[in-house]
Amino acid sequence: MAALSKGNKKDKEELLPLQVQAGPWQLPPVMNYDMLAERNPLLPKLLLGSMLDSFMSA
Repeated sequence: MAALSKGNKKDKEELLPLQVQAGPWQLPPVMNYDMLAERNPLLPKLLLGSMLDSFMSA
């Protein structure tokens, strides 16, 4: 399991530059998003809805 988490962390770090370039509607950094999603299962849907609203109105 430790090897798997290490691999996931590397993948997430590689994804961060793409998110930074995504624009004003980008999601928060992946690690924070994962932690918040664990605490609040509705959060991914709320963020996705908010992201889509911003994108459509832009």
